[in-house]
Amino acid sequence: MFKSTSFRKILVAIIFVFVCFVVIKIYQSAIYSARVKINAVPLESHITINDSSANEGVNRVRPGSQKVTVSLSGFTTLSKTINVQKGSSGTVTLVLTSDSSQTSNWYFTHPADEKEAEELSSQANDALVKQDLKNDPLIKLLPFVGGGLEFRVDYGTLPGSSSNVPEIYITAPTIQQQQDGVAWIKSLGYNPAKYAIKFVTGPVQPLNSD
Repeated sequence: MFKSTSFRKILVAIIFVFVCFVVIKIYQSAIYSARVKINAVPLESHITINDSSANEGVNRVRPGSQKVTVSLSGFTTLSKTINVQKGSSGTVTLVLTSDSSQTSNWYFTHPADEKEAEELSSQANDALVKQDLKNDPLIKLLPFVGGGLEFRVDYGTLPGSSSNVPEIYITAPTIQQQQDGVAWIKSLGYNPAKYAIKFVTGPVQPLNSD
C-alpha cells in the first residue's frame, strides 16, 4: 500500500512537471514570437540581444527592435539593430576584426573561423551586388531584343555558372552582333564596364517566346 501511494505521488509529480513544461513552452512561443538568426565570427564570440545573452543561430525574441552585439577580447565590438515583427525573422551577420597585436593573426591560426568569415563575407557581398543590380535602371529595361533579332540582352545567371551573382549576358549569332549589344547599352548612357557582361553565341529568341 505504501509503495503504491509513493508511486502515485511520483507519477503525479512527473505529470505536473510535464504540464508545467508544456505551458511554459506555449507561453514562450506566444511571447517570443519573432526570431533573430545570428551569424558571428569568431565562433567563440560573446553575443547579446538587447544586452541579454544570446547564441549563434536562431534565437526567439519578443517582436520589436533587437540590438545584436558581438564581442571578444582583442577584437572590435560590433553591433547591429534590426526590427522583427510577430511571426517573422531577421538575420544579423557580424564578422569581428582584430584590434590587438595578440589577435592580429587570429584568422590564420583558426581555420574554422577563417572559413566561416570568408563564407559570410562572400554571402554578404553577393547580396549587396544582387540588390544593387535589381535597383539599377538598366536592369529594369531587360530583357531587350535588337531589331531583326540581331542580339538579345538579358539579366540573370547563366545555366552552369559558378557565380551566384546575377549578370548581364548578351546573346547573338556573331561576335560583331554581340558588340552591337554592348553598343546598345552605351547608347542609353550606361557604362558597360560597370557590369559583369557574359557573351553567348547562338540564335536570338524573341521576347514572346519566353
